Amino acid sequence: MQGTHIPGYERLGTTCQPNDDDDPDFLAEEILPTELISPKSIQLNLSSTSKSHRRCTVCQKNSSNRHRQVVVPHEARTQAFIDKCIVIPANSRCCPNHLLGNYFTQESISKIPEVNNTTLFNRSDITDLLDRVRGTLTLNGKLNFDCAHSLSEEDYQRLTGLTRNQFEAVANTVTDLRKSEIRSVKTCLAILLVKLRTGLSNSILATCC
Repeated sequence: MQGTHIPGYERLGTTCQPNDDDDPDFLAEEILPTELISPKSIQLNLSSTSKSHRRCTVCQKNSSNRHRQVVVPHEARTQAFIDKCIVIPANSRCCPNHLLGNYFTQESISKIPEVNNTTLFNRSDITDLLDRVRGTLTLNGKLNFDCAHSLSEEDYQRLTGLTRNQFEAVANTVTDLRKSEIRSVKTCLAILLVKLRTGLSNSILATCC
């Protein structure tokens, strides 16, 4: 079957494929195994950003050796869809200063331009989008300090006594605490700060964090 081409499908190998902008510095968000991918033939009335790998999704600034850009994390792409109903194609890029962790800052997400009024999907795209949205909504059932945009600036200050940026800075300095499947470093830090600030019992904190 090697070398066989099935009309209407494209084969993805185990190495990165050249992008349409011929950018030698382009790094894909993930490397897919060899498989058949259905064509993007499902058109939905959902706005989307440009597909360029050389311009920032937010400010449209071109990537260069002096102005390096990063691949938009899938958490930020999900955030843009939930908050603004804008689809950001996989492997799109943005300037690092538009991100806070794996999420867009509130200022940046408000500036994301709508380039296309419709978006083409294949079955895998739709399944992936639904899975990512479901995962985000599930996490937001509790106080989620791992998702920077799930809590407002006021929430951070009322609960922890710190601003969002201060909380992120403290969390980044914690190196002796290992992340577990049950709770992340940020969640553990948040529980400590909330307990010190409010005096809530451990049982109550366990139900909301």
